Amino acid sequence: MRTPVLGTSDPLRTGPSAGVRIEGRAPDETVDTGWQPVDADFFAALAVPVVRGRGIEPTDRAGDTEVVVVNEAFVRQAFGPEDPLGRRITIGLDGHDRPLTIVGVVADTKSRGPAAEAAPVLYRPLAQTDGFGAESVFLAVRGTSGATVRVGDAARAAAPGMPVYDEATGAELVRAFGQTQAMLLTIVGVFGLTALALGLVG
Repeated sequence: MRTPVLGTSDPLRTGPSAGVRIEGRAPDETVDTGWQPVDADFFAALAVPVVRGRGIEPTDRAGDTEVVVVNEAFVRQAFGPEDPLGRRITIGLDGHDRPLTIVGVVADTKSRGPAAEAAPVLYRPLAQTDGFGAESVFLAVRGTSGATVRVGDAARAAAPGMPVYDEATGAELVRAFGQTQAMLLTIVGVFGLTALALGLVG
């Protein structure tokens, strides 16, 4: 069992949406981007590879250079073939408009479903998001399939009275995500058959 990691959303969600401005471009030229504060072990624990530069590090603390890691979809939409490393962006979601320096690029995750194009997402160090008050926190623990430790029980024991929601393994999260997509396809199929039946009756 590895050390638990923290974020404000799991890899199957993009997080809150933010309009991101790129330094050197017109103020109204923004990129609509998902936004997540995460800790230093988030990418490794969830097997999200860093493809350029670096990920979030323990040294990314409050008062240090403000940094951000973006995904490949963000790079494609905001920079195209340009090198994003070292470029500076600003967002307003965490309570300030101070420039953030892009230090790394991570692989895309399937936040819109297995068949959809990945959405742009940026990741901020939890320690540098002092102006952002998350309503909930995503806690992940990477371990073997036979692990017997109940993370929810451990969290309740550490902080009695703290609400714990949606306890699930990674496989269960993916399965539920797939079931939602399957349900939507079923609903669309039923409407299609109904329309066909009405057409035949007419």
